[in-house]
Amino acid sequence: MDPPGANGKRMVEPRRRPLARAAAAAVAALLALLLVAAAALTLQIRSQVTAAATDLERMAAAAGDLPAKVTPPQIQAFLATIPAPTVLTGRFGQTVAATGPAELWARGEAARIADLATTGSSATVVDGAVQVTRPLGSSRAITLRRDVGTAATTVSSSTMLVVGGLALLLALLTGAAVYAIERRRTARLRRSMA
Repeated sequence: MDPPGANGKRMVEPRRRPLARAAAAAVAALLALLLVAAAALTLQIRSQVTAAATDLERMAAAAGDLPAKVTPPQIQAFLATIPAPTVLTGRFGQTVAATGPAELWARGEAARIADLATTGSSATVVDGAVQVTRPLGSSRAITLRRDVGTAATTVSSSTMLVVGGLALLLALLTGAAVYAIERRRTARLRRSMA
């Protein structure tokens, strides 16, 4: 509570801790900028993946189905109608047949940001590739995969450093501006009380 002044009215105490307010503003600005940057990078990955995923979904839908009892020539003929590298899996998840380069199917998981970018999509991302899985009858499934390049499914460390550096710089500028404003306001209040 403010002490009463000479005229019996309460005096307004000058604001204190402009440095603490500036630090809080800088941290808030940094967090907000990093969230915006992460959202922008995620949307960039999603836009690069979407076109390939749409083509793969169209091809998977057009593929048709296999009979319950299938022979190897029927499997080969079925896979030959699909213009993308494809894996046919059996009812227990085992690979029955595959087309396309083995390197494409040997890729590992994508970066976490790519998983976030495709949340809610029917497509999934592996390291540098997009894939779509479609269930078939008799508990089988086909998975179509397309190479889109590693750059489309991840964010490079140099990009992360630049984005983080810019966010930090803007946050520091925000903190400095808040500090200057708070110091000026405190000085004005002290002069008005004198």
